[in-house]
Amino acid sequence: MRNIRNLIFISIISISIVVLGCVSTGLADTQTNKELQSQSLLQFKPEITSEIPHNPNLAKQQSLYPNTPRVDFIDNFAWQVFLALNWPADCQQGEPLRNEKIGEVPNAPRVWEFYHTPETIFLSAGKEPSTQPTKPFTCLSLISERGLQTEDSSLQLTESEKLDGNEKGTNANKPLVDQQGNYIIMEAYINPQEFNQIVENKWYDAVNLQQFNNEDKKFALVCSEDANANLLNVPCSTYQKEGAIEIKAAWRVFAPQTSNEEKARYYTTKRQRTIPAQSTECTEGNALCSDIGQEFSQIVEVGLIGFHIKHKTSEQGWIWSTFEQVDNVPDNTSSRTRYTLYNPDCKENCKENKPYVEKPYLWRQEAPHAVKKVGDKIENQIPSQITRSPNSSLSSQRLEQNKHWQEALTEISQSSVWQYYQLIGTQWLTNPSLPYNTNLRDVTPKSPLANVAIEPYIPNSSCIECHTGAKLRASNHPYADFSFPIGRANPSNYSPTNTQ
Repeated sequence: MRNIRNLIFISIISISIVVLGCVSTGLADTQTNKELQSQSLLQFKPEITSEIPHNPNLAKQQSLYPNTPRVDFIDNFAWQVFLALNWPADCQQGEPLRNEKIGEVPNAPRVWEFYHTPETIFLSAGKEPSTQPTKPFTCLSLISERGLQTEDSSLQLTESEKLDGNEKGTNANKPLVDQQGNYIIMEAYINPQEFNQIVENKWYDAVNLQQFNNEDKKFALVCSEDANANLLNVPCSTYQKEGAIEIKAAWRVFAPQTSNEEKARYYTTKRQRTIPAQSTECTEGNALCSDIGQEFSQIVEVGLIGFHIKHKTSEQGWIWSTFEQVDNVPDNTSSRTRYTLYNPDCKENCKENKPYVEKPYLWRQEAPHAVKKVGDKIENQIPSQITRSPNSSLSSQRLEQNKHWQEALTEISQSSVWQYYQLIGTQWLTNPSLPYNTNLRDVTPKSPLANVAIEPYIPNSSCIECHTGAKLRASNHPYADFSFPIGRANPSNYSPTNTQ
């Protein structure tokens, strides 16, 4: 009997241990889940690859980090796209050097520099553009041996786009002059997926855009794969591995006295540009011309200061993101005494975000290059005092996320120039199925988004509000899917009595 009681006692103890163990394990599992739910996206090392992401995968990200704001996922996506576009590329096809890491090959061209520009796509009389790749100046020595086309186009100082609504004004398309007295150079690029779609559909000829309207035949550019991700009914004409991407880049021109230490904070390269002779387009329009009245070509060393990306995804529609070099203007944590676009010790002509530049916009071969003609004299243009609008200042969360990515880039290479770039912001439509209905669509975030190097005189602008005004060059002027470049298509049947 005593043995039986001992066995029962031992059994009870064993069962108790098992039960307590199960309860303990359950509590541990619950604790682990809670810890996972409280984890921030910033606790994990950023994924830096040469692959341009197709979609932000918001549902998956939200399930992994349920307490993380949606904007953090979009910002994370923007950083991945920015670095993949700026991956070092080979000079033959512009393919990313996958065996190299960003920051390790500073003299290599970037992937996006091999994209086509609107100037090479939308030709006069709707002519078919060449599919031959355009090469950046960095590849010039290799190009000359192969007889390929080099990049040597007219200098562009402003956005060629027309602004609508509250952003339309006399100052919007005036050039920007930096604190060294040089013009800021602007460039625009279109990725191969969008370029191929334009060529295949012959949309470079405005005649072929007459079929579109704002009712039953809406114009839409290519979206990223896959179609199954399009749960929000994003207007997509077709799907490719990568959706349409449009880029704007802003460059500062380095003066001869610029130190190597300062240049080491920029992606630096060279550009060859043709400066046209003087004409009425200079004196009466916004064109840039030579100060000597004769056309000349000049090679200048430039540093990237602004980078604006518009990426069409099947998951969220268009996503806008804009990046800047950290020394452009004072920011929340700035402690520098010199900035590219702002002078802390300004004593004269110091009104913020005002263009002091005057016509005619002339380019002088000697630095500073930005000059004007006053009577018979050539005088230097006056630099502008550019600041960031308080409405678009960097939040503490974005500063933390930028630091997170900058530290990861430093781990790859202590001398990486990309650690000196920052995400200013992102913007998208919560309901992209109604892209043009300003009453029903929801712009997120609602705060302004502007790049001080690209939109210096409209600091309270909104990317989406601006791009809503993009229209096709057709008789009924339908929406152009937020794309200003496509509106530059010329008709093949143009005549003075047959305008589009």
